[in-house]
Amino acid sequence: MAITAAASRLGTEAYSEAGRVELRPYATKEDVEAVIRAVYRQVLGNDYLMASERLKSAESLLRDGNLTVREFVRSVAKSELYKKKFFYNSFQTRVIELNYKHLLGRAPYDESEVVYHLDIYENQGYDAEIDSYIDSTEYQTNFGDNIVPYYRGFATQPGQKNRRLQPDVSVIPRLRQQRYLASRRHKISSGTRIRNQ
Repeated sequence: MAITAAASRLGTEAYSEAGRVELRPYATKEDVEAVIRAVYRQVLGNDYLMASERLKSAESLLRDGNLTVREFVRSVAKSELYKKKFFYNSFQTRVIELNYKHLLGRAPYDESEVVYHLDIYENQGYDAEIDSYIDSTEYQTNFGDNIVPYYRGFATQPGQKNRRLQPDVSVIPRLRQQRYLASRRHKISSGTRIRNQ
């Protein structure tokens, strides 16, 4: 119950209920509109946009079958609207975390992934950084060309690094030593006689 309450405070329950949205061949007009709404919801955080904010050209290309879902996602992520919402007013590491969430449906696994994308951004720019997610093997494996990225949760993914965290055994003797020294200082300050051991 506590986890559910925490999830509702964080706003993650909406993502856990979202399923796969796929643009299939011979899709109806309603199917295409559902894909467009799903992309806006996943990449921008909500599916309602004012008419002036919508990417009309990219939407039209998707409706006509001249753009894949993958390329539509790329267009939204590179849009000025996405940059205004997430890029311009955030630290780059936060932007990278959001890009993982929006484009791959998960958080970064470790610091090395963040460092890797920081390096791409610093050396090649914003567009190359966005492309690095969408052109990745992970994106292709999980979403292909026709599935809208979706929140994949905390389930282990193929190729994910798994390692057990081991306690740092060198910390334990240091803690004992610190406790011993603290007790000696307390005894000295309180005037208690200390015996030599």
